[in-house]
Amino acid sequence: MGNPAAVQAAWTAAKAHLATLQANLATVQANLATLEADCDTLYSQGAGDVVDWLRTNAKQTLQGFQPRVSAGGNTAPQVLSVWAAQPGARDLSSVDQRPIASTTSGQFYNLS
Repeated sequence: MGNPAAVQAAWTAAKAHLATLQANLATVQANLATLEADCDTLYSQGAGDVVDWLRTNAKQTLQGFQPRVSAGGNTAPQVLSVWAAQPGARDLSSVDQRPIASTTSGQFYNLS
């Protein structure tokens, strides 16, 4: 059995981190709604390929993760560490690194 004071302190910290995570999630949801409105506008302009590129990158960014094992060696399922590739990264497994200009309307509108 752990030290009650240490458990209480860790629990208090974890609750604060959860509240921060929940607030951040609300911001992400609002940003996704705005991005989807942008996608609707692009799609109505005939740039469906650019919309596909944006949606693919949003999905890959949100679903990207690195498996982690807890400091205590716990092999039970862990909260995934969500990440996006650093600018200029060439890790094609995480975020679609193709330039927008590789798409048909991306080339037409000189997007990059």
